[in-house]
Amino acid sequence: MYYSEICKRCDKCIEKCPKNCIKPDNTYGLVIDEEKCNKCGICVDACYYGARKLMNYKNSLLDPTDINKIFARVFHILIKQLQ
Repeated sequence: MYYSEICKRCDKCIEKCPKNCIKPDNTYGLVIDEEKCNKCGICVDACYYGARKLMNYKNSLLDPTDINKIFARVFHILIKQLQ
């Protein structure tokens, strides 16, 4: 899963993807080729901003605790920038 509102387009996920399945897109920011993706999680680990998450594709609902972790990380980044 990709959170476009959190992504800063640093393209670390594109660089780290071993399957080369993440591509930039003018409309959506980044697009993942679902057929090529092996869900290894390397792009998730590469994303400093928490804009990526692996999920069970049978369940499209987000866990609210994950959202809280993302907001906490973004808040931490903003505070660091203000210092």
